[in-house]
Amino acid sequence: MEELKKTPRTGMEAAGQQTGLSLAEAEKWIVQSAAGSMIEIGYYLKQIRDARLYEEKGYKNIWEYAEAEFGFHKSTASRYMTRNDRFSKGGNSPELDERYIGYSKSQLQEMLSLDDEQMGQVTPDMTVGEIRQIRKAEEDPDPQLPGQMEIGDFLDPEELAENGANMMQEEIPEEIQPGSVVLQVKDLILDNGEDEGQQVGVAASQQNLVQKNTMDPKLRDIYLNEAARKIIANHKEWLCQDFDNRVLNVTESEKQFKQKFRNISTSYYFPDPQKESKIAWMDMFGDYIQIWNGNAECLGDVEWFYLCAAVQSMWNTIAIEDIQKCVENGDEKQPSGKCIHRPEFPCTSSEESKRTPGNGTDCTHHCCWDCSERGKGTCRIECYASAHRPVTQEAEMYCIPETEDIENAAEKQQEKKESLEELETAAGQQEEKKTDLELLQIMYEKEKRLLNSFLEIPELDAENEHLRRQELTVKALKYMLGMMSPTENPEMTQPELPLMKNNDQRKEWLQAYRDWGVWYTDENIGATYYKYDFENGARLIVEEYENTFSICGKEKKSISEYYHLVGGPEPSRASGIEKWTRHERYTKYPNSETELVEFLKEVQRK
Repeated sequence: MEELKKTPRTGMEAAGQQTGLSLAEAEKWIVQSAAGSMIEIGYYLKQIRDARLYEEKGYKNIWEYAEAEFGFHKSTASRYMTRNDRFSKGGNSPELDERYIGYSKSQLQEMLSLDDEQMGQVTPDMTVGEIRQIRKAEEDPDPQLPGQMEIGDFLDPEELAENGANMMQEEIPEEIQPGSVVLQVKDLILDNGEDEGQQVGVAASQQNLVQKNTMDPKLRDIYLNEAARKIIANHKEWLCQDFDNRVLNVTESEKQFKQKFRNISTSYYFPDPQKESKIAWMDMFGDYIQIWNGNAECLGDVEWFYLCAAVQSMWNTIAIEDIQKCVENGDEKQPSGKCIHRPEFPCTSSEESKRTPGNGTDCTHHCCWDCSERGKGTCRIECYASAHRPVTQEAEMYCIPETEDIENAAEKQQEKKESLEELETAAGQQEEKKTDLELLQIMYEKEKRLLNSFLEIPELDAENEHLRRQELTVKALKYMLGMMSPTENPEMTQPELPLMKNNDQRKEWLQAYRDWGVWYTDENIGATYYKYDFENGARLIVEEYENTFSICGKEKKSISEYYHLVGGPEPSRASGIEKWTRHERYTKYPNSETELVEFLKEVQRK
């Protein structure tokens, strides 16, 4: 393991003590120290930042300067400066503090997230995994949900016990472990004709950082969908707590995903969809995610946006899978849809749940009729059939209803019974020819009726968990219906594509998509679609939603839009990497603004 050694007191230290460091001097030291010390690089970047030396070359900030002059992405430059703050002598020096001599770059990177008390537990002989465990031990464990998968689910218990915490360390070479950071310097210190064998080893996580989307789109979809499935299974309750902003609104969900998952760990593990019984994982950085397969091979980088879009898509997919499982289970396992105590009333519980008396907990899987808590004044979600059950013969002796009331009640019950029979007859006639859309419509109507029954319960608290769950179920089904059955509007004549000379003009044109005219509107989910057809055969579709939220008691509205590029020529490449993602057909994964700007450049290239 390469270790960081104390830098001799040379001209670099003397330069660090200067108060009037010039831009040329700072650049010189960055290039000369690129292969040696990340501490020095961070120091000289800080000098350029604090003295605003980057303005001498016309740059607006340190990030723009570092990327243009040295190829350092914003996250890379930030890490260098942060490491210098934490590990240099006095917090602002080109020298490594004596306390950290003997530690590798990977170890120091992992130690960045430790507090002073945790730092006291770290020794130079620890592995990166052991240092990471110190941080995890201080964090509250994520709540375990039924069906949650762990690494142990894929390994034999004896193998897991034998390998222990070092399992991943043995599978992944130290130089490409998640979280490791090693500087790419071949473009900084090698001249033409110089021996390339002299360059320092470089981790895949730090190569081509300017390109955030370096992963094959098809492979990206496969792995992100599997990761999304794991996230939904493990964190479904958290997602439901703010369904609109954590599932439906991809722009907002990206912020919340970063806050939640990067606070838990810098890596997230999930079953490898292409390698049976192996674990894949995501390394989560500030503005991109890096995907690794079960063989510890880096598959590429993707923006956070694509993970959020995968969660949104897989939510619907998992819901449909659950519906299909119910259908495949067979009619004998399906609930009859009727209350076993009062058949004239509907009941959505399973046959087993109908025969299980309630005890005040998990009311979804127990019956209200013989609940031990009934009549104690503590339950507010008792079903209508139980809450309004007929009075007993003993009670009738003290409270005999009027004959007219009895007749009216009987007539109403008969009407409900006839209505239920009509629904069952109609369902039976269509049973053999139901489409997915029809099946989804039935599920939506059924859940909507149950929600209406909840809302009819007197004094039911709007914050009641069962009511909120039912509202989310209805909202999700309605959203799925809208996605599967859009209403198309008449075609409109699109404006001519203007000549755009710079990226600002291209971004302004993209943001003015409403000038193209409405393509069609989906009334079910409130989505409006716009499109623009290019001469090269490509079509750009914009999907627009209106969001309503409350701030300090005042209602505010905002617009969210997602761009989808469909068809067109094969993308041009830079350094072997496609400049934008091409989709032959409309896909649920939108394109980023950066990709679309590159596409517009190519469209008007002469």
